[in-house]
Amino acid sequence: MKKAIYHVFVDGIPIAQPRPRKGKHGNFYNPDLATAWKEAIQICFMQKKRMPTITGPVYLTIHFYFQKKGLNTTIPHTSKPDKDNLEKVVMDALTGIGVWNDDSQVYGGRTAKFWTDDKSGAEIWVEEIV
Repeated sequence: MKKAIYHVFVDGIPIAQPRPRKGKHGNFYNPDLATAWKEAIQICFMQKKRMPTITGPVYLTIHFYFQKKGLNTTIPHTSKPDKDNLEKVVMDALTGIGVWNDDSQVYGGRTAKFWTDDKSGAEIWVEEIV
């Protein structure tokens, strides 16, 4: 049985998690290109009524929206950024603020990308399975 915990819309252009890069001294680092997007996600979730950290299984649904003027409908977005890299930013952001203990708790869900004439952003549902 699912129990909805959060449902938010995050305004902004969704940014994918960049791949780790090798620095000039041979060290690896994660570029901070997605930091502002991750913080926007966290702020939206923290503005909701604070729930206790989820300790069980989680079902995560995410709809990413990319604005494209002139459309009169919402259509599938089939170009970059990749769906899995977009998901990673959301899951890392929610782990970082304690929505759940670890993103390994996300056992399933649905993620989709769309072009829309409306604003860009992400609609996110977090459901605890009880």
